[in-house]
Amino acid sequence: MAETQQFGHGVAWSYLQSWAARGITSLSFLVVGFMVGPQEFGLYALVVGILAMTEMVCEQALSQTVVQLQINDAKQLSTVFYMGLLWGGLMSVLLFLSADTISLAFGSPAAAPLLMAASICPCLMGLTVVPIGIIRRNLDFKTLAKRTLWASGLSSLTGIVLVFLGYGAKGLIAQAILYHLVSTVVLWINCSWKPISRMSLQDARAVGKLAMTNASGKLLDFTETRGVELIVGAVAGVHALGIYAFANKVAQTAFQALVSPVLEVIFAGVARQNDDRVRSLRHGQLILSTLPVCGLVFLALSAHPLLVTLYQDRWQEAALPLSVLAFAYAVRTFSYAYGASLQASGKANTCLALDGLRVLLCLLILMGLLLAKHHDLAAVAYLCSAVLVFPLLVSVTLKHLRATGAQLLRVPLNTATAASISSLPVLAAYAYAGLDGMHALVALTVCAFASVAFLLVSLKLNALQLRNSLDTASGGRMTFTLQRVMLLLRI
Repeated sequence: MAETQQFGHGVAWSYLQSWAARGITSLSFLVVGFMVGPQEFGLYALVVGILAMTEMVCEQALSQTVVQLQINDAKQLSTVFYMGLLWGGLMSVLLFLSADTISLAFGSPAAAPLLMAASICPCLMGLTVVPIGIIRRNLDFKTLAKRTLWASGLSSLTGIVLVFLGYGAKGLIAQAILYHLVSTVVLWINCSWKPISRMSLQDARAVGKLAMTNASGKLLDFTETRGVELIVGAVAGVHALGIYAFANKVAQTAFQALVSPVLEVIFAGVARQNDDRVRSLRHGQLILSTLPVCGLVFLALSAHPLLVTLYQDRWQEAALPLSVLAFAYAVRTFSYAYGASLQASGKANTCLALDGLRVLLCLLILMGLLLAKHHDLAAVAYLCSAVLVFPLLVSVTLKHLRATGAQLLRVPLNTATAASISSLPVLAAYAYAGLDGMHALVALTVCAFASVAFLLVSLKLNALQLRNSLDTASGGRMTFTLQRVMLLLRI
């Protein structure tokens, strides 16, 4: 009973940590958008994109091995600690020494001092490898939530103040440095473990092998997100990087807030060996087909008037990539659902191979667009790669779960039909009047009505499956809300 309660509290604090981080950083991001332009945001995206590689290996790979291997031995923990410190220190030195070369490659001399200043961050990341692993292993998500609140809160406030005072990209880099510094202090204050001077090469090999396996999937995600941003910046310049990175940040924030929590539930449901995996996946698809995809459809349709309303003409250039990326994330909503089901059912390598194929296609399409000097269409590569790999992903999932197309394809197809029906009038209005032909608030109102129409059509098309799924689902706020909505609408 005590263990169950600990797990329940851990889940609650985990969600608090996740939503606190998203809420604070999103608010900071929206505020900063009023004060910086594409050039300064591009410099920030360049630095953060390079730092993400270190974070992927340190926090998301090495720390994860502490949890997976349930490491308690002092010597083994010290081995992981020194591995993280070595990797972080090496990345810090390389980043500092290569700052001038990187700035020349991106055609922006202003990036060099920012990269040098940020070179302290990899060392700080290396210091937190073991504390994060121990805290996660002990399900002490309360400490991680405190770390997120303190680090995100203080750094975001500092970043906003510095940008307001006119420091621009320097203020954003100071925000990133302060985040890692505060994070390191909070984690070590709440971790009673201390490293010893002994380590094992045998343990280092075992940990390193597992860490690289864990990092492989993250590397593909990095290539599709930060990697694409950096390629755009290297070919088209920091200004183009800032535009694409800003649009990607908005789209990712919407996806993480609307879709990611549902994907976690799908993963947990499919992973239960005694449950019906097909039913768990189908129920997740039905939930995704309602408010999550509705939000992404609204963002895709309203990208231009939304940015104009919030930022006037400062981020107008980001409207097209934001619209394409939002549609891409809507498509990937179901792709990620299939991928989560494959991973949860023990087919992680198959999922990794499909992810690799998608990333390869994305890079090939991207390079074609950049060679044709269409860097403003870089987001199309992200959308096309998702569409091209989707049929293969569906085929593999159907085969592995021993399901039929009628079971797992009907909901995505109905959702695509609903999106097409609701989007056509808005796209026709844009084509007739032009993006600047309608007042921004009028356009937002039209897009809002189109999104509501999508939700109603999607509920209607999926009504039979949704009713059956809700009747057999365990009670919950989302289930109760959908049942009430369908009852009121007589669907």
